[in-house]
Amino acid sequence: MAKRPPGAERDVADVSWLVEEALKDRPHPDQPTPSVPSPSRPAPSTAPAPAQPDPVESYAVVGGDDHGDEVASTPIVPPIRLPPSRKPRPKREDDSPRRAPPEPPAKVEQVWSRWSEWGATLTSLAIVALSEAFLLSLAISAGLYTLCLFLILLSGVVLIVLAYPIFITLERPVRITPEQAIKDYYGALSHLMPHYRRMWLLLSSEGRKSGSFSSFAGFKAYWRERRAELRGNRGGRGTLLRFEVADFQSDKSAGRAALDARFTLNVFLGDEPGKEPIRSYRTKTGLIKGPDRMWYLNKGTLPAES
Repeated sequence: MAKRPPGAERDVADVSWLVEEALKDRPHPDQPTPSVPSPSRPAPSTAPAPAQPDPVESYAVVGGDDHGDEVASTPIVPPIRLPPSRKPRPKREDDSPRRAPPEPPAKVEQVWSRWSEWGATLTSLAIVALSEAFLLSLAISAGLYTLCLFLILLSGVVLIVLAYPIFITLERPVRITPEQAIKDYYGALSHLMPHYRRMWLLLSSEGRKSGSFSSFAGFKAYWRERRAELRGNRGGRGTLLRFEVADFQSDKSAGRAALDARFTLNVFLGDEPGKEPIRSYRTKTGLIKGPDRMWYLNKGTLPAES
């Protein structure tokens, strides 16, 4: 049987014998250390050298303390959770913001003409004249000459009254500039019997629609009420109201098809010069050029405030 080497009786799991072997290899403190030539070293520092740990009593973990302080000082930020993505909902017509439909641009549906202005008046004159001729023939055939004279006088007065709108509008409303259009519009109102037909024809499609009227009959009723309000207790229906346009301001109309104008409308009682106006209005209106290259008003009412 072979002889075991020294220390073979020790337990295989006991590792203390490794430490003892390492201590034997260390030089004894009383034994002199052989001198070994070494390169020049710097002068020893007066500061005490750091204590070397005993390999028996301590051990180092590789990579354990290299970044310990840095890791400890770095705050741990929790991950940000993004909201779950949602599929875009298909857009419906109800989701879109509701906007008021744009107002249609002003236009001129009916241009001014002599027949459109005098047509109704000429028709009335023709009916009255034919009626008068028929009655005169009956009176003459019956030998009632006094009645014939009376019918002639009566029919003459009726014809003059009916022809009054023609007498006050013999001058054509030439409206090459916006200022001329506004003056012609209020000029037709400055009579004992205003020519509402001409005023209506000088309005565009927008000017013929208002909160006060939407037809020619409503237009005439509106201006009759406003004239009565302006006249007040100053006179009866036979009192003249005169409308004058002053301080007209607008852009240059050359090459323009539409523009805005500002002006002052003064209302006078009677036709005597030098009087102070009973009412003054600072108003604004738009104008548009029609197919006949003349200007038409987009507003045919008086402002609410004076």
